[in-house]
Amino acid sequence: MLEQIQKDGGDAQKALAISDATNETVAFFADTISSFDIAKLPKTKALFEKVKYNAGYESKLFKNHFMSKRPYQVDHDIHACVAPKPSNLDRSYPSGHTTMSYAMGIVLAELIPQKSKEIMERTRLYGENRINCGAHFPADVVGGQVLGTLVAKELINNQEFKLLMNEVRDELVEAELIQ
Repeated sequence: MLEQIQKDGGDAQKALAISDATNETVAFFADTISSFDIAKLPKTKALFEKVKYNAGYESKLFKNHFMSKRPYQVDHDIHACVAPKPSNLDRSYPSGHTTMSYAMGIVLAELIPQKSKEIMERTRLYGENRINCGAHFPADVVGGQVLGTLVAKELINNQEFKLLMNEVRDELVEAELIQ
């Protein structure tokens, strides 16, 4: 199935999968939310660095427990779209990129509810690109979706994080990203 996905993917899909594989910041939402320039939003950037840290911490716990092989380790006809890091071998489940994207997507959708549908669609595509990229099996992505959702919900319910989200909302209003 993964071999077929890689064969069927067009040039645009492959290019986006490569871009997503190398962009591990909230900036990947810039193609979904016009004027979303994280470099001009320091509070937003800091908040999402916390989200990334928490998502990464949690996904590494599971990766180290399961120690599952990646698709290109199992089938040499599957090729990763970016060169694998040796430290990422045997660390397929759950997808860390997908965990991060779901944690970020849910938090961002909470901050900009009028764009939640577009944000969550981009979040889903970012995770699916891990399959398109040959880096993960579908179950790895599903695991990342679940774990990222749990990370986001825990953060959103944290009192300190709520205060930071309020500051970020003010910054997003000032940047005219929230009405």
